[in-house]
Amino acid sequence: MIGAHWASDTMMGWAIGAAFTFWLAHQFARRQLVFRYEPERRLIPLPRRRKAART
Repeated sequence: MIGAHWASDTMMGWAIGAAFTFWLAHQFARRQLVFRYEPERRLIPLPRRRKAART
């Protein structure tokens, strides 16, 4: 054992990470937390809320 990863290990890790990221983005969009859906069901980020200015 030399502790190296096979190319298939790296590709599978990337694929699982990408799938989880997209799943999580859709979960957030359903709740309107970070993303929202456009009318054609495309994910877009929510606009940032501005903090109230202190006077």
